[in-house]
Amino acid sequence: MERYTRKVDGQPATAMQWTGTNVDEMAKFVKDRASFARSYFAEGKGEAQMTLTGGASGDVKCHPDDMIVRCGGQLYPVRPEMFEQNYEKVD
Repeated sequence: MERYTRKVDGQPATAMQWTGTNVDEMAKFVKDRASFARSYFAEGKGEAQMTLTGGASGDVKCHPDDMIVRCGGQLYPVRPEMFEQNYEKVD
């Protein structure tokens, strides 16, 4: 988990990238605000699917590489290219 500010209004945020395999770390970050389902591929490797629940927009599916952002009491996914444009890392 890293600390950021939202460029448009300076709002503090924390974020973590969802990889599809970092279920334990992500579960700690989102607490009880997500559900996880695992799918398996032919070669035996699996990737989990994550859905954020209980947000202002209802349930939202997350995709691998999404940045999961906690900002202003909300939790939501942001595509990496949009995250880069709209958030700045705090040292």
